Amino acid sequence: MPAPVTVGEALKKLDREAAKQALAARVNGREVDLAFTLDVQQNDEALEIEPVLPQTLEGLDVLRHSTAHLLAAAVLDLFPGTKLNVRTLGTPGGVGTDFEVSLLRHIAAGLGIGYEELASDFSRSNYSSARASMIGTHKHMLAKKKFVADRLADEIYSLWVEEWLAAGNLPLPRGETRDIFYKPFGKECLVSCDWIGMGRGQIDPLKETQAALLLVRANMSTREAEIAKFGGDWKRTFRQLAREKKLAEELGLVTPGTSPTESVKTLVGFTEDLLRRVGIPLRLDEVGFDSDDLDWVARETMPSGSTKANPRPVTEGDAREVTASCLR
Repeated sequence: MPAPVTVGEALKKLDREAAKQALAARVNGREVDLAFTLDVQQNDEALEIEPVLPQTLEGLDVLRHSTAHLLAAAVLDLFPGTKLNVRTLGTPGGVGTDFEVSLLRHIAAGLGIGYEELASDFSRSNYSSARASMIGTHKHMLAKKKFVADRLADEIYSLWVEEWLAAGNLPLPRGETRDIFYKPFGKECLVSCDWIGMGRGQIDPLKETQAALLLVRANMSTREAEIAKFGGDWKRTFRQLAREKKLAEELGLVTPGTSPTESVKTLVGFTEDLLRRVGIPLRLDEVGFDSDDLDWVARETMPSGSTKANPRPVTEGDAREVTASCLR
């Protein structure tokens, strides 16, 4: 056929029925629209034209692409006198900020988390609302952790236990072999555990710590549960507290929560230990005094200025009793 000619016209001359259905065409394998012009070919080279029909995947792509262009070019009819005012979504005041907040709140609700944590916006929150948002998010994440992360961790831990049992590296209950792993409920008993995730944090540490103490004292919670809320392991925490207490006692330090009586005993013990190390006697009998000297020491103590200035009146009997305690 004489050139130039459009692809649509060429299809009509080649196959009128196909031309009626065609959405586009491929010319020598290249996809073009029906208005594409075919020019004169050098050396009278033949062109291969293949219609793109709506019932094919290629035709569906063309329909979607064309529909997108139509929607993008659509014009809305406005009421008479209406003026179109285009504003960016981030514009302070008006519809910008409120629209953004509303959109993020709906997204947060759909995700099951709090708006404040999704948007990192606590400007409109007080303590109660922020804590409620944090608790809601934490509950949602705990459910996901238990359903996804804990299950995966259980499977990995189960495989590790099975391998170490087979290698004889794990102790077994008395009279049992490694086959216990494959007995009914044997695997569940050996690998049963709780996985501690990241702590949820605190908004007001003082209030929430006091609440945790009240729950433990009222037997409504346990130290294990409260420590786990911060992402900690209660056994590891207790071991560390024991190590710290032991070291504090060795150094004569008073640890928090120690009663006055225990504090005094710790201080006295540290002082006695220090005196022994430097070679200073601790008892009067170590420097040659015995029970026969008690009356003399008590009598000589009374005229002392320190005795007279003592806040509590001291009798000779008191002085003798104190001196006697230093002989034992």
